[in-house]
Amino acid sequence: MPPLPIEQLPPVIVGELQDRVGRLPVRAVRNRLDWYAVCNNETKVVWRLADEHQVSDDERYSLLSLHLDACQAAVPEDARERDIPALERLEDSTLRLCHRRSYWLIRRLHPEGWPSWIGNRIVDVKAAQLRFTRKQ
Repeated sequence: MPPLPIEQLPPVIVGELQDRVGRLPVRAVRNRLDWYAVCNNETKVVWRLADEHQVSDDERYSLLSLHLDACQAAVPEDARERDIPALERLEDSTLRLCHRRSYWLIRRLHPEGWPSWIGNRIVDVKAAQLRFTRKQ
């Protein structure tokens, strides 16, 4: 189901999210995990605002979809050319190990979910670091 049109969403939340897009720390994004950290922080903000204003689930997910699309559009053109942030949605991407001979050894030693778990912890740490540096 496509997101609701922006006219049907609460203008207070839409205005605040548009202000946040202008203040995104896109210059601090150096790799894919940094981009995921920015998206993680912005997702938390959308959920917090939706809870504060008690919007419906349709409005909540529409706000999230539209805001993440606006965040992707805010990435400067030079960063897109360098492919620093892989402009993918979080649910569309996965971490993969290198396909070398040692891959099978690593796979035997560790269960399948460990690379994803470790990647998620790295994103959480980077997101917390971005939140901390913005407060100062």
